[in-house]
Amino acid sequence: MAKIFANWGWLLLALTYASTFIVILILAYTGNIPEFIQKIPSYDKIGHVVLYSLANYLGHRVLKRFKVKGFGWALPLWPLLFALFWLGAELAQLIPILRVRTTHLEAETPNISRFLHF
Repeated sequence: MAKIFANWGWLLLALTYASTFIVILILAYTGNIPEFIQKIPSYDKIGHVVLYSLANYLGHRVLKRFKVKGFGWALPLWPLLFALFWLGAELAQLIPILRVRTTHLEAETPNISRFLHF
């Protein structure tokens, strides 16, 4: 499995980004997004596109564009795992005790199409 990882530079960059991504998730789920960001029109949609695109790109690079094969398809591993993470986060919004924000299909459409693009 160690052969599928990219060089240390990409791994370090991805881990740094993952830490930033987690902080942003915490801020978003606790309703503490800075006011200057909230003033940007459609900041939620723009944020999803930028954050998810960077996460998918870095993860895909770290795994050296590794693909899993099955059922006649070759699916990129990282975008597949990230899509499952995203789906779990959205489904968690259906559990009332975990609901701190609403799920908007309109905001998530770019995420779905980006996953399908890979």
